[in-house]
Amino acid sequence: MNKLRLFCLLLFASLSLHHSRAQVITYTPAYPTVNDSITILFDATQGNGACAGVSPIFIHSGVISWRSINNSDWQFKKRTWENPDSVTQMQSIGPNQYRIKFHIRNWYGFGTNEKVRALAMVFRDSTGSFVGKNADGTDIFIPIYDAGFSAKMISPLERPAVRELNQTLNIQISATQAAFINLYRDNVIIGQAANTQLYNYSQPLNQSGKFWLRYTAESGVNVVSDSMYVIVEGTQLVQDPPAGTGNGINILNDSTARL
Repeated sequence: MNKLRLFCLLLFASLSLHHSRAQVITYTPAYPTVNDSITILFDATQGNGACAGVSPIFIHSGVISWRSINNSDWQFKKRTWENPDSVTQMQSIGPNQYRIKFHIRNWYGFGTNEKVRALAMVFRDSTGSFVGKNADGTDIFIPIYDAGFSAKMISPLERPAVRELNQTLNIQISATQAAFINLYRDNVIIGQAANTQLYNYSQPLNQSGKFWLRYTAESGVNVVSDSMYVIVEGTQLVQDPPAGTGNGINILNDSTARL
């Protein structure tokens, strides 16, 4: 197959997966697997800044797995929102700087067959009155990779992705080492990038319906791929009910009812 090799020189540091937006968190290792111990550093002055000057700070966290129906459906939460404790309390390492370290699989307590896509988290005070998130108010996610060469579609994260008509779908694919990345829509190639670890693509959504989004990442003899569906919701028509229609079930005759 002939490949159009578009050599994209990306400023990887400014878009780095090792950092959340606006440097809310940094973490190591750079490409964590479920069997790694991870260290997360939280800067309370960044993102929405809600926890700046607040102490102590707790992490509220779960995982996005194959069970999750959307990005808010956290699985294996370490503690409930009502019960932060010493296990989720972060260590203060300086003004507005906090750290926590844990083994991912052991800490969350999921089994060896669980498919985990990301760690989900926010940061909070003891009462939950102050909650640290991204600057736009969204939760914070750390993508989880497979062992060895791995590539993940880290945006969109939910499966399937549901968007509204005329929005733009921002797609981001991350690889653990330099790779040639192909992106397909319904098996038609729509984008490529060579020798990159981070590929970004913007897909306009100007038609309602469903399409299949797939990528492949090649590094030497190693090839990984994954796919997902994207659902684009059309404009909903809202009309007043016929005159005389009440709330609930309206019995019109022996064979007809109106809701």
